[in-house]
Amino acid sequence: MMKQITEAITGIDGLQYVIILDENGDTHFSDSLIVEEGKQAMELFLHFLNFVNKLKIAGNNQFKNGVWEFSEFSISILTINSNILILSHKRSFDSQKLIKTVAHFFDEID
Repeated sequence: MMKQITEAITGIDGLQYVIILDENGDTHFSDSLIVEEGKQAMELFLHFLNFVNKLKIAGNNQFKNGVWEFSEFSISILTINSNILILSHKRSFDSQKLIKTVAHFFDEID
């Protein structure tokens, strides 16, 4: 089911990459991330994954939503239903609208 959610989220206009760290501790990558090797944006995106994993290992599970904007893309970290999502998008997003849109995919499996 997470594969379908990952791909559905990737289908949102403007999103490039998606990683979901689910409530069971599993990590799910969008296909778009897997095929994009060697790109600077993708490498930075994976550093965010490493950052989130280090916080989880340290026991800091009090994540809040965050957005980092760069010249050509933005990265968002969202927490929805005990799942942590790391999203890369081509332009700035209304983070509240993005949270509602992404949460809809998780509501369908509850």
